[in-house]
Amino acid sequence: MAFPANTQFQPILLGSQPIFDVVGDESPVSTDIVGNTQFPAAYLAYDGNAIYFRIRVNGDPRNSQKTGFANFAWGFLI
Repeated sequence: MAFPANTQFQPILLGSQPIFDVVGDESPVSTDIVGNTQFPAAYLAYDGNAIYFRIRVNGDPRNSQKTGFANFAWGFLI
């Protein structure tokens, strides 16, 4: 199955507003989830078999070689 296109991801809503988080409340910036109503903090896509999540962070989450993710954790609680 192909990974969903950007247009398939929909903002996750809290009530009728996209989930948001303030800038600068976590360190390092690569773990700081950020977003506002214009640029939501979290998205999801569903292809009928799998659900995909996407979160917006304040910095590049890749390791220094840009070959994978830095040693931190990001997650969704269901």
